[in-house]
Amino acid sequence: MKNKYVFAGILLAMITAVSAAVIHFTTITEEPHEEREGALEVVTSFYPMYIAAENVIGDITDIHLTNMTRPQTGCLHDYQLSPEDMQTLSGADAFIINGGGIESFLDTVLKNYPDLPVITASDGIAMLEVKTFGISGPEADMDKGHDHGDRNPHVWMDVSKYMQEVDNIAKGLASLDPAHADQYRQNADRYCEKLEPLQTEAQEITRDAGQTNIIIFHDSFAYFADAYGLQVADVIELEEDNTLSAGQLAHLMQVIQEKEVKMLFVEKQYSTKVAEAVAKESGTRVYVLDSLVTGDGDPDSYIRGMEENLAVLREAL
Repeated sequence: MKNKYVFAGILLAMITAVSAAVIHFTTITEEPHEEREGALEVVTSFYPMYIAAENVIGDITDIHLTNMTRPQTGCLHDYQLSPEDMQTLSGADAFIINGGGIESFLDTVLKNYPDLPVITASDGIAMLEVKTFGISGPEADMDKGHDHGDRNPHVWMDVSKYMQEVDNIAKGLASLDPAHADQYRQNADRYCEKLEPLQTEAQEITRDAGQTNIIIFHDSFAYFADAYGLQVADVIELEEDNTLSAGQLAHLMQVIQEKEVKMLFVEKQYSTKVAEAVAKESGTRVYVLDSLVTGDGDPDSYIRGMEENLAVLREAL
């Protein structure tokens, strides 16, 4: 009989823990702020925009913030809108996007909701050009990156540019909701103050680095490299589970030798198998960075992720 009660107690504890985890996960995409009658309905396109908006909104209680995509969706390359997404946007008073072409579905959204106010976080931010490198012929598609045109939209990977995005979000929300304009400004300033130490740490890490050539396995890292004085020798973009052909591998070996590349930077969100194979063949080392496009919804998750990236950079240099 005693064992029976013990088993029941353990089962109840497990159910409670699982329920709590589910509630935390769904909160990120459904109701992270208390919903009230007449609340301003703000929707973000994906995780980096959600975290920025979450900090700008802070403890303002009559704002209902929703992230349109799940917190583990990742970057919005080729993302297809679902009926649930369209339903979410149908009730929005504002849609916060990164811009630069990363929300490839934006035309569809505006066609269906032409009066929806859109706050583009990257407005006024100078974007890097998408670079293509030395492979020619049929294999050239490997490293052209995702189709955003000639601009690289991953500006949040540069802390200074991310701070500009935070500022743009604050200005956009203030224009739509003047009653809380001062609070948006104060919250944005407070968040940027928390981001400043990342800049200081990065400058300290890279002060004596000199010219360092790297190969990156996601074009978002071009901003990380540009911000901290690293030279991108090549950009490799592969779909999940794809491998390099013999020609592609030969090209990389040539780049690594000619540019004296010692470091390969890969994305935490995807497999490192291809990079590990290249490293084994070339004698380079693989370093894993977080592209900051997934997370648990905590307001400080961008800061923690970038701190981890800087720790990787310190090790690499």
